[in-house]
Amino acid sequence: EDPTEGELRSWIGDLAEVEQAELVALMWLGRGDDSADHFSDLVEKALASNTTRTESYLLGDPLFGELIEEGVDALGLALPEPGEAV
Repeated sequence: EDPTEGELRSWIGDLAEVEQAELVALMWLGRGDDSADHFSDLVEKALASNTTRTESYLLGDPLFGELIEEGVDALGLALPEPGEAV
């Protein structure tokens, strides 16, 4: 019943298949499944194993947000601050 969750589910569901795979790969990178040097391998693995609705898979992990942040950090990137233009 959380409208934020619904918006997030919709946003993830509207992403292209490869974008969804990249999001999954970011989460896997954040939890330490591989190194940033092998990010493209994680994306390929995510594309090959896409057997469930990506939004349900991602949001089913209670650490989703933190893992995405860790994955972004591992790639040497930074997330925008709230309210900051992307």
